[in-house]
Formats: sequence, C-alpha cells, structure tokens
Amino acid sequence: GFAQIARLHQDLSAFRCDDITVDMSRVQWFDAHLSVALAVVLRHSVNNGNRVVFANCADPVRVILRKN
Repeated sequence: GFAQIARLHQDLSAFRCDDITVDMSRVQWFDAHLSVALAVVLRHSVNNGNRVVFANCADPVRVILRKN
C-alpha cells in the first residue's frame, strides 16, 4: 500500500529528465484510495523532468488507475 508508494517516491527522486518505466507485472490489485498518493508521487517525478510510464498492468489495475 502506502509503504510501496513511499518507496517508489524515494526511488523516483533520484531521476532527473529521464524516461522511467514502472513494471507493474507483480501488481494484481490496486486500491482506489491509493490513487491520490500515487498521483502525487508521479507529479513530483514529472516536475523533475521525468516521463513515467507503466508497463505490464493487469486489467483490473489499469481500470482502477484510469478511473482515479
């Protein structure tokens, strides 16, 4: 949950002006309430000049992320 998103934030903080691919193949479900926290992490990374894309999203995860 939030701990993994915090870790992602820490990992992404090291990058500037990069293309970053986040492999979501191990994520089978994503709680909708975590979407806001993930959006903040992504916004910080984009503000650092990065382009972040998700790869290998399971369909249920993709639906949650698109809705929120």
